Amino acid sequence: MRVLLVVATEAEIAPFAAMLEKFNPPAPYTLEIIVTGVGIPATILKLSQHLAVNRYDFILNVGIGGAISEALKIPSLVWVVRDEFYEWGAEDHGEIISVFELGLIGKNDFPFRDGGVIGSDLPSFVKSSAIPELNGITVMRVHGNADSITRLRRYRPDASLESMEGAAVMYTASSFSIPCLQLRAISNRVEPRNRAAWKINEAIELLNNQLMQWFIIP
Repeated sequence: MRVLLVVATEAEIAPFAAMLEKFNPPAPYTLEIIVTGVGIPATILKLSQHLAVNRYDFILNVGIGGAISEALKIPSLVWVVRDEFYEWGAEDHGEIISVFELGLIGKNDFPFRDGGVIGSDLPSFVKSSAIPELNGITVMRVHGNADSITRLRRYRPDASLESMEGAAVMYTASSFSIPCLQLRAISNRVEPRNRAAWKINEAIELLNNQLMQWFIIP
């Protein structure tokens, strides 16, 4: 099984990547890592270029994310099984009209399903998982303002976390008909910007330890 790990920055995958240079994943898995850069445009461009000349059985997008849901612990791991491009459309005074509601794209036009991109079932290297399966949103600008956060929670009450790349990876993988899922480590709450409360190092450690358990530790 050929697996591609997609990550925005080297820092998010550095501990696991260092171990991968010393130890091969157990058979039948082969594993590659691609660092796309931050954000939707870089992710779609670099991943599309890579998939145009490479084929994989599964794509796993990994990285950190922000908790919209107050129930999520920091740090903790989350499977993102549905994602969407948040605020993709038009403003109508205080409301958002999506591109789907505008009639510019059909909600079920490939590769969308009901306006989102849907992840695959849990991959075979995950024998069992207590990690929750939740919905995410992908943003061009992470939230850090009380008014925009209030609107987010009103507009997307089912969204539990945000990232800057998730939907872009799932959209691209789906376009190439490759099963895909996201594993996010929650590093902060979506709240008025408060860097003192972030736990980025802890989230990265948690994420990388999980990858080592699946692909390095027998």
